[in-house]
Amino acid sequence: GGQLSATIPAQTSAVYTSARALGLYPTDNIPDPRSTVVTVDRNGSTHRVSLPNLSSPSTPWGAEVFAEWAVSEGYSYPSVVGVNSVGPNGVPAGSIVTVRVYREVATLSVDAGEFSLSQEARPAKRSTEYVLELVNGLPAGDIQLFELSPPEKPDLDDAPSTSQVAYVALTPPTSAETSARSTGKLSVASVTTSGSPLSDYRRARSAGDDV
Repeated sequence: GGQLSATIPAQTSAVYTSARALGLYPTDNIPDPRSTVVTVDRNGSTHRVSLPNLSSPSTPWGAEVFAEWAVSEGYSYPSVVGVNSVGPNGVPAGSIVTVRVYREVATLSVDAGEFSLSQEARPAKRSTEYVLELVNGLPAGDIQLFELSPPEKPDLDDAPSTSQVAYVALTPPTSAETSARSTGKLSVASVTTSGSPLSDYRRARSAGDDV
């Protein structure tokens, strides 16, 4: 909770206030909301009025999407996509992870594990989309990784074109949108509009990885 004090001219007949969400993640306030109490001190007397609590019960959840980028056919694609469930509740079942790559990128093989996977060409957007559904959701504190690979070994040192960039986004079911924390990290692209790398995530390589 918080407190705001203000001096109001004696001639004032009405005071209007409005609330707005603040981008405080990860220190955002996610416990149950408190009712607003207005206290008026006038001529030595105090009056308190509790405003009705218009909030509804929810199960707050949050997620951060990240990716490791590679290049195929001169265009970027995510070789690894990760979803970090930051809680306090899990990422809702039925949430969708969409991976969009330029149509010139070779067809990617996706290690989706137990998750539902579909693929769709989007000619109007000159792209191909890979859609992964988190059928059972993702418990708070868990991280889910998906690996994507082209038919041929990618050139990790190649500079990708910035005219078409890869994009990854997580979309929850409509019923869970209002309880989502504003992490600001539900989507990620391979570069910014100026061409600068947006993510420096790199998966720790093991001894069995190709060099």
